[in-house]
Formats: sequence, C-alpha cells, structure tokens
Amino acid sequence: MRQQLWLSFLLILLVGAASQGQTCSTQSYLVSPEAGDGAQSMILQTVQGSRISLDIALSSFTDSQLGDAIIRASRRGVSVRVILATAAQTEVGGQYAKLVAAKVPVELAPAADLFSHHFAVIDGAILITGSYNWSDPPSHKTYGSLTVVQCPSSTVAHSTTGDFAGEFDRLWEVLRGEQAAVGTSGTSSPLVLVTIPDVDRVEQCVELLNSSGGVVNIAGWAIGDFEGRYVFPEDTELAPGEPFRVCIDTFNPMHDTLGLYLDPTHDEIFLVTPEGTIVDEVVW
Repeated sequence: MRQQLWLSFLLILLVGAASQGQTCSTQSYLVSPEAGDGAQSMILQTVQGSRISLDIALSSFTDSQLGDAIIRASRRGVSVRVILATAAQTEVGGQYAKLVAAKVPVELAPAADLFSHHFAVIDGAILITGSYNWSDPPSHKTYGSLTVVQCPSSTVAHSTTGDFAGEFDRLWEVLRGEQAAVGTSGTSSPLVLVTIPDVDRVEQCVELLNSSGGVVNIAGWAIGDFEGRYVFPEDTELAPGEPFRVCIDTFNPMHDTLGLYLDPTHDEIFLVTPEGTIVDEVVW
C-alpha cells in the first residue's frame, strides 16, 4: 500500500514537471529612438527561420527587408498569407505591390480605418505582436513594443498564440468570402479590390491591378479626369495579380489634350464604377 502511494506521488511529480516544461515562453522588446531597433532584427530572424507557415496581419507595412524575407519564405515553400489594410496599397514605400507581384496571397481589409492589427503567427507556434510598426528602420522615431510568444505544439490550441491564429483564420475566411461574392457582370461592389498602382505620364499609360482572389470584369467601368473619360468595353477582364495597362492610343486615339490626357506636371486620374463610385484615384 505504501509503495502504491509512493508510486502515485512520483507520478504526480512527473506529470507536474512535464506540464511545466510545456508552458509558453515570452520575450519583450521596447523600441525607442534611444534604444535602437532590436525588434526588427527579431522579426527578420523569425521570418527567415519559418518552415511551415507565415500568417501576417498589418495595418501598415513598409519595411523592405521584411518584405523581401517574406517573399523568400514563400519561394522556399512556406505557406504565406498576408492581410493588410486597404491604405497599404498607396502608402509610401508600401510592400503591397511587391508581395502581389511575387504571387504572395494578400487580402485587403476594406475598413481601413478600423483595421489596426500588428501581429504574425509563424509555423503555428510563434506569435509576434505589439504596437511596433513594420516600417523601414529610418522611420523608427517613435516609442513602441514587441512581444514574442513561443509555445510547444501541444499547448498552442489553448494559448494566446492559438487565439491569434484562430483570429487570423477567421479574418482570412471572411475576406476571401467577400471577394468570392464579387460578380463578373460588370456590376461593382465596394469590396472589389481594383486599384491604379502606376501612371506613366510620359508614355501616357494607366496601369490597373486586380488584387482580389479571382477574375474581375470591369466592363462599364471608366478611367477619367475632369476633361475626359474612357469606358472599358464588354469582356474587359482583369486576372488576379497581373497588371493591366491601357495607353493613350486606346483611351484617346486622337491625343486630344482637351480629352482624357495625362498632363506630365499636374493632373489626376480616377477609376470609376458604372454606378459612379470612385474606386481609386491618383493625383500629382
């Protein structure tokens, strides 16, 4: 009997020790103009060490080193998913266009003013979160924080890391579902993610980009300024992630400066749906 009690007591100790070895570890970084930027190095190291998956949700993303590291991870077979705020399309130094061009799956959160996430889940077990902005090091002139949580695989489901992973999955499915609802009949939706990433004022060309997950038909849509406009004809389809370029020989064959013409010094261009909603605009 006494031997059984000792065995039971020993078993309890072993189980307790094992459970203590299965807890998550936490590491914090405080960023400031005086303290430097060890946070950026930590993120870069963690992204470079990813082997299975990278799920990243950011309201702003301008760090070119981190953008390159994410692309390299995707090319070596890591499953990468990125969610950015809509404003990331036009922010100076933004990594959005580069990620899309590299075929990295990116979804945009339409409610840009409400989307303020800054977190990443790596290999389903490491969480990076905090107020730290994923921006180029020279712009780090503010105070912020970064927390890195690493959990054993057996505890992830019931940890903070698991909570963030679940939230990312939920957001991803919602955004993908919204994009699947985009029709191909030329009608528009505020969730259609077609933008003007580039305007060539010398060659008189406008570039469009469809960053949704499927083909978008823009028949009836128009590009224009305050002097003229061009309406896209039937069956004008934009493949996802592939730039679509339209130039003056198409939208203004007579090169009439009183029509749709891109003044090299000062002008504007609008992308408008058939209902008159301005989807994107570029002013220079």
